[in-house]
Amino acid sequence: MTATQGIIELKDVSQWYVDDKCRKTVVIEHFDLMVENVPKKGQFICLLGPSGCGKSTVLRYIAGLQKPSEGQVLLYGKRGGRKITWGWSFSSTARFRG
Repeated sequence: MTATQGIIELKDVSQWYVDDKCRKTVVIEHFDLMVENVPKKGQFICLLGPSGCGKSTVLRYIAGLQKPSEGQVLLYGKRGGRKITWGWSFSSTARFRG
C-alpha cells in the first residue's frame, strides 16, 4: 500500500430514489471522496452539512449497509468484502452554531 492509496474511496457516486409514480429524485450526484492512507499519522474524518444533504447515506455506503445507485465504493482499493467495524456519532446541530 502506498501513501497515496485510498483507505476509503467513493468514485462518481450518485443516489436516487423512484417513487410510486415513477418520478426520480436525485439526492447525491457525482460525489467523489478519497481518504488517503498516511502511515504513522493519526487521522480524523468528519462529514458536516445541513440536514438531508446525504451525510448518513455516505456513511451507510462506507459501512456496506447501502449501495449507491451509481458509482463505486472502495475500501483499501477493493469493493466490499472486508469485515470492518464502523461507528459514528450523531450530533445536535446546536453544537455547530456560532
